Amino acid sequence: SEIPKPLVEINGKSILEHQLDYLKKEKFTDVIVLTGHLGQKIHEFLGDGSAFGLKIECLQETTPLGTAGCLAAIKDRLKSDFLLLYGDVILDINIHGLTKFHQNHGAVATLVVHPNDHPDDSDLVIADKDGKINAFISKKEHGGNFLDNLVNAAMYVLSPDVLDYIALEKCDFIRDIFPKVLKDQK
Repeated sequence: SEIPKPLVEINGKSILEHQLDYLKKEKFTDVIVLTGHLGQKIHEFLGDGSAFGLKIECLQETTPLGTAGCLAAIKDRLKSDFLLLYGDVILDINIHGLTKFHQNHGAVATLVVHPNDHPDDSDLVIADKDGKINAFISKKEHGGNFLDNLVNAAMYVLSPDVLDYIALEKCDFIRDIFPKVLKDQK
């Protein structure tokens, strides 16, 4: 049977467990997990989160709505800045430093980016020396021109203001939402 990517094991733990361990270590208490294909397996694995020392709620989308569209269903519950992680990333960064940077800059969205050795299959970000984003280039658009090789790490601190750009329709942060936010900020 198929295994959802977040349940693939690395060093004896699923990617999702690595994420939950990180969130707990960083003093998060409430997690909402939005799932799509094979989501029931993730729901069964997580339960209510008590096994992980967290309060976890799982919501299954019935129609694939993309990386941003899936948030439309919970817009009314996101009243303050929130952290968004894609289900297939493992990371360990200073979340408090990231959150402070986000707040100090009054940002609608703060993205974690990094160089990698395969930018040809990644969404790229163009930023100035102060970290202000000037453009987004989806992996389908850059055609092998890697520019500064700043790759979207799929971890964002978002203001609830970003939700004004999201409707209950298929949309993606890099392709659809962030470019609109950027245009309005100029």
